[in-house]
Amino acid sequence: MEYRMTQEIQALFGRMIHVARSANFHKDLKDFENAISHQVIASSHLERAKFIAIQACRPDLTIQINEVCATLHDLLASAPDDCSVSYASGWSYADWRISNGCDLDEDAPGVWSDEAKINGFWDRLSLEREKRRVAR
Repeated sequence: MEYRMTQEIQALFGRMIHVARSANFHKDLKDFENAISHQVIASSHLERAKFIAIQACRPDLTIQINEVCATLHDLLASAPDDCSVSYASGWSYADWRISNGCDLDEDAPGVWSDEAKINGFWDRLSLEREKRRVAR
């Protein structure tokens, strides 16, 4: 799938270009530069960026890439209508993790300091635990 490039994604891929260059991922460097110039990002770019971030020992970038993936997937359960953007971001990230088979007792990423984002993450995991408990 392809997605329009937002400012957040463009900034992330700007950082990924630097990492790809310093880690000698030359083909990916060109792919990332082309994605930015065309203002379109593909799922394959995100997967490749995650691989490079892991190889370059950059967990901060890995989490940011995962957050971008979370904003692009279709939610399994919508965030509450009256929630903040930050809360919805945490909710979306947890929803994406659930869709990828996460442990429902996992903790929010340690680099998060925004309490609303963390609460959105935990509330989404709690909802999923309750849904599964009732389904049994």
